[in-house]
Amino acid sequence: QGFAALENSGVLTASDDVHYSLPERYTIVDVTKSYPYQRSVFERVDNLNNEERALANALDAMDEVTWWQRNTDRGQFALKAWHPHTFNPDFLARLTNGVDVLLEYKGADRATDDPTRWKDELGSAWALLDPKKRFFRIVTKANLGTVVAELKTKGK
Repeated sequence: QGFAALENSGVLTASDDVHYSLPERYTIVDVTKSYPYQRSVFERVDNLNNEERALANALDAMDEVTWWQRNTDRGQFALKAWHPHTFNPDFLARLTNGVDVLLEYKGADRATDDPTRWKDELGSAWALLDPKKRFFRIVTKANLGTVVAELKTKGK
């Protein structure tokens, strides 16, 4: 209720004074299960299932993407608001025109469950603070192509 009151009053705003510093290192647990990328912040990325890898491959192939990062669940970029848990989106990216992108990948079995719903609400609230400079989506196997098309349009 407190978050909604702040949101509705216009007190919550986007700020260019708040920065997230990309990590300097990324530890690969098993190099044989990692994948090389060109636009990723790090040369190789692991800890991707097949569907997340499809999203990573799509981001890496997009001319509109300057960089992307596989975000981890602890100690990296997170959103927090009304929910008792923090939300660490699976992927962060920056488009060539400066738009910041947060993407959360969900398998079909979890695409509409309660945790995904509050993540969608929180990510959408983050994006709405500055819709010209922010983009958020829950990504599934079914909507991957649509999200990539949206990113291409947003990146122009």
